[in-house]
Amino acid sequence: MKATELLREDHEKIRDLLERLKLAGDKEDLLLTVEKEIKIHSRLEEELFYPAVREVNGAWVDNALDAHQQVEELLEDLIDAAEEESEFEQKLIGFEEHLNAHIDEEEGKIFPEAEERLEDQLDPLGAEIHQLRGDLEEEWREAA
Repeated sequence: MKATELLREDHEKIRDLLERLKLAGDKEDLLLTVEKEIKIHSRLEEELFYPAVREVNGAWVDNALDAHQQVEELLEDLIDAAEEESEFEQKLIGFEEHLNAHIDEEEGKIFPEAEERLEDQLDPLGAEIHQLRGDLEEEWREAA
């Protein structure tokens, strides 16, 4: 499967988790799942996808890396606010807005350009992403 298809699936999974988080009574376990999925996804992009995309447009990669840093900071704020319902809801709104803007940027600009200009690299890159995802998920299981 192409790298961009795998990364789009991650985006959908994360968006679905955030929708579930809005409705959850006990947020702790779901919040840990959100954290795991976002951190794994970020590593996949940063270690495998973005280096390939840098050939196409380095500025996009720099902006995406900055967005990842902001997402991680906002995620930590969200986790810290989990005990205070009103603060949590406010933090979740800001987190989701920032995350969606980043996803929209990737899916609207970066992925289509990568699909056009890196077409022959996307399947092998997808295989690497799939392998690394398995390794990272194993690390999370062992750490839990």
